Amino acid sequence: MSTFIGQENTFSFGEPLLHALMSMQSSCKIARTLTSKQFPLDAVVVFDGHYDADKDGKILFAKQVGDTTQQMKPGKFLRRVFPTITKYCSDQDIERFVNLLKSKMCNGDIEIWEGDDIVRSYKRENHYSDSGPLGCSCMNNKSYTSAYTSSSNKSLHPKVACVMKDGKIAGKSLIWDNVEVYMDGEWQTRKVMDRIYTVEDKYIQAVAEWGFMNGYIVRDERNYDERMKFYFDLSDFNTRNYRHLSMRVDSALFSEADYFPYTDTFHFDDDCYITNDDDGCYERSYCSTGGGSSEYEDEDYVTLACGERVHQDDATWVEDRGEYYCNDDVTWVGDYAYHYDDVVEDVDGDYIHNDNAVETYFGDTVHEDRIASTDCSDAYNYIDEDVDNGRVVMATAGEYEDGYILADDSVELGDGTLVHTDDDVVKATLGKYEDEYILLSDSVEIADDNIVHDDDSTVIATAGMYEGEFILEDDSVELADDIVHTDDDTVTATWGENDGLDILETLSVTIDGHIMHEDEEDDYIAEKQEREENEENE
Repeated sequence: MSTFIGQENTFSFGEPLLHALMSMQSSCKIARTLTSKQFPLDAVVVFDGHYDADKDGKILFAKQVGDTTQQMKPGKFLRRVFPTITKYCSDQDIERFVNLLKSKMCNGDIEIWEGDDIVRSYKRENHYSDSGPLGCSCMNNKSYTSAYTSSSNKSLHPKVACVMKDGKIAGKSLIWDNVEVYMDGEWQTRKVMDRIYTVEDKYIQAVAEWGFMNGYIVRDERNYDERMKFYFDLSDFNTRNYRHLSMRVDSALFSEADYFPYTDTFHFDDDCYITNDDDGCYERSYCSTGGGSSEYEDEDYVTLACGERVHQDDATWVEDRGEYYCNDDVTWVGDYAYHYDDVVEDVDGDYIHNDNAVETYFGDTVHEDRIASTDCSDAYNYIDEDVDNGRVVMATAGEYEDGYILADDSVELGDGTLVHTDDDVVKATLGKYEDEYILLSDSVEIADDNIVHDDDSTVIATAGMYEGEFILEDDSVELADDIVHTDDDTVTATWGENDGLDILETLSVTIDGHIMHEDEEDDYIAEKQEREENEENE
């Protein structure tokens, strides 16, 4: 595990992810940045935590090592750890990082298919999906791919390097072990990896990396007419630092075949060699998808929307536009091909059609199906992840009660409720929430202009300084006949009906040392006079 500091935040990488990033350093500047600790000043790490990767190329996030993990895609990982990434890296840099990382983590087993299995490698039933250049190849399900093994000279036969996913081919390339390559002024026998076909770009790296590790010169995988562009190591492959090379194989390769496959690299046959170099001196070319050989048979070419004619292997039919486009101008969304102008990358690094794209309040682009709702004020779009990461919270009181609001627009009140900052609040001056804010609608004004929560128990004072006004029950005193405030002065009656009880001092009188309610003064005097008259009569 390795720990990094980004301004005020700390995060760590698990060994699988760190190993992948370290191996990507030479060809990916984002990987170099993430592992070098040399972050730009505004490269704030949004969330502390521990990051790792699983075998499917998904990033695993936990608050700390050993905690329950959340799963996220590499694109979302970048924006979470390094939110200012787009200021320093192009879209191509980000795409390369995502594909490299997926390739490192999704790197399936490489199997070598040869002999009759070469034909099987072209069967769609053996492919992981019908997507990408592999799924759309013009040679799929064509029996004349058997021409690759038709020669009695087996040393000429190519093989197929296949990267496997769940027992199916996710990417592949023909590999040639006896190719003459013109280098340094002479023909040298080298091993060559042909054009790479995959169902997704993330598998290109896996096939190419295997090729370099096993001593192959690897061909550029992008277009059919790149047949002379080759790479000698993975770093050059990832940075497109290619070399133009002429190469050839013995024409005896197809001399015993009746039908021929379309060939990507070894295209031109002069009856001695089949070469990738179009010098105009060849007898035939293997550019037909119909099993024959010809000089660029027209039926194998299609017209692009721009009017250019290209080989059908380098074009994709875009259904919603009703035209062919160069493969480089096409983006696959699932099993559907779209022009790149018609799609946008979402927050997780996946592509979605523009018609389905929605921008959230936070600037994240997501598929419209991911929008959880519009918040209760009908102002902002949000997704479930915004709730999970605390950017959106549910109001528990106020105008937006039981609706979602932005965390930045929320405030927790003294009673523990969460309300919108637009809600009217007031500070309680008494009661259980004294000196804390409560909703105005939950407030009650009581005696002496005090504010309490309506949860506080109140009573009406029937006497004293606050007579006729609400006071807190905790601040009330129940006298013989009245309810008064604790601030009111009281005395204990020593005579009359209230003898032994507390009465308001302001309602008391003292006669002959006896304390009584003022209402009993006449009774006391009358009783005293009667007593005195009786004493005189005796």
